[in-house]
Amino acid sequence: WARRFVEETGGKVPVRSKVNWEIITELVFPNLIRSLTLSNGSKYIALACDDSSVYVVEIPSWSVIIAKDLGAPVLSVVFSKNNERLAVGSADGILCLIDPLEGWEAAGEIESSASPVLTMDWCSKNLAVGRQDGSVSIYDSDQVYSNFCVALVELSHKSPVRSVSFGASGRSLAV
Repeated sequence: WARRFVEETGGKVPVRSKVNWEIITELVFPNLIRSLTLSNGSKYIALACDDSSVYVVEIPSWSVIIAKDLGAPVLSVVFSKNNERLAVGSADGILCLIDPLEGWEAAGEIESSASPVLTMDWCSKNLAVGRQDGSVSIYDSDQVYSNFCVALVELSHKSPVRSVSFGASGRSLAV
């Protein structure tokens, strides 16, 4: 159960086995899925939905354990490296931080920009957030966990940032 590959197709999410690439199950949601992520250890799948909802599905029961309406279309989701937080980025620019260890309740928000959050990545030490306006904000993970959310670094690009990814051990960031 540890390794799954998930592909998005509208509101349908086929989950495939890496062993033979067969579909294990298909998750169905009412609207377009914009982004999804597996938790580290593959215990959960979090899904960002066009209808302003974030869903969390437990593996291997495949049951939805959380469906939260965030008030704006959800564009990106990412778990922290040790699953202490689920970061959820929305079209209104708000980054909601959800605590899986506290019943999936909101643990805080980052409202540093009104520009939509298009992408995120989380290494052990930092959270990188890419936005529609071309900005990339990098936060210290320990500060995020304690709800002190001031960016360590702000980078700027000429076009929307559609993907950010930390390299091995968080020593580099590709934008």
